[in-house]
Amino acid sequence: MIEGTYQELSKKIRYYLKKINLKLERENVSYTFYLR
Repeated sequence: MIEGTYQELSKKIRYYLKKINLKLERENVSYTFYLR
């Protein structure tokens, strides 16, 4: 596994997860709790 590529991927994944999480919390808080 290439370390640089892996780090870039994890950064992107975390970024998108945060974005999705914030959107869900704004639209429907209970849904976010359901996912956890």
